[in-house]
Amino acid sequence: MKNNFGIYFLLACIFTLMQNSVLFKHATQKEKYRPVQTFSNARALAISISLGEIFIIDEGNSTLVKLSKSGEFIASVGGFGIDREALDSPVDLVTDGMNVFVADRGNQRVAHFDRYLNFIATLQNAPTLQDNFSSSGSQQTLWRPIGVTLSPQGDLYILDEAQRQVIRINPFTFNTQERGLTAIQAFGNYNSGIGILQDPFRIQCSQTGKVFVSDVVKRKVLVFDLFGNYVTEIGDSLKLQPKSLGLGSVAALSDGSGDEKLLVLSSSGIHIYSTNQVYGFRQEGFISSSSLRELTNSEEAEDALIAFDKLYLLTKRSLYLIPLDQLPLNLSVR
Repeated sequence: MKNNFGIYFLLACIFTLMQNSVLFKHATQKEKYRPVQTFSNARALAISISLGEIFIIDEGNSTLVKLSKSGEFIASVGGFGIDREALDSPVDLVTDGMNVFVADRGNQRVAHFDRYLNFIATLQNAPTLQDNFSSSGSQQTLWRPIGVTLSPQGDLYILDEAQRQVIRINPFTFNTQERGLTAIQAFGNYNSGIGILQDPFRIQCSQTGKVFVSDVVKRKVLVFDLFGNYVTEIGDSLKLQPKSLGLGSVAALSDGSGDEKLLVLSSSGIHIYSTNQVYGFRQEGFISSSSLRELTNSEEAEDALIAFDKLYLLTKRSLYLIPLDQLPLNLSVR
């Protein structure tokens, strides 16, 4: 009887140790994916590929937030208002490393800051100006920017909610030269034929010279070239409900080529597409929304992009930095 008791006691100790080991491993895994920064109501993020600096739009506080490469807070600018450094319902941003452009939706303008968050300029359409803008298919009205992106050549593409169109300008000469078709262009509006936008939500420009626009009503991503010519559309309209658009350039996400990829964040998860037209913009991977919720403590993703072998995942409240080799990535999708 004593021998049996000793055996039972030993087995109980082993079982307890195994339980503690599993719990410790689980706790450690959850700790690895804790948020590096929290926000009031975050909407979008951008990363300086050259410097690693992270920029976040926190619409809840109407602020532009700057973080270090590892997510430590550095500075912020903005606050509710109409002053030149103030913001009103900012919803998107883009950076080239030296400049940051913010879609200041409530103030109907794009705010231009440098990487140190010093105010540079306001980019805003003036409907009283007599230029040739209307000949490109747009009426003269104040913009209501809901998205911004930069081309490799430095042109700024503004997604305008008011006219459901994309506006292309040179941000560095916009306020200094007479505007005409050489300085400003619009596409995706009512006279764009098959390329008309119905309910555009986000915009992204790739290094391969393609402009991607997510459309909530069409449930697809429309593709244009840098001059606004319609190319094609991607996504299965029965499954894809595109939200945010991001980019990533890592060999681990495809066949080892390391080509730039388009990340389409939808209600079902992150769909990963090739941005190279030669490959036909094929889908090359998928991360389910249920997997993302497990990584973010059940938080819904708002924006995502890939850089420095990490997935930068933004929710309304938090920013997560998740190593790519830890992602539950399905590469069987073709």
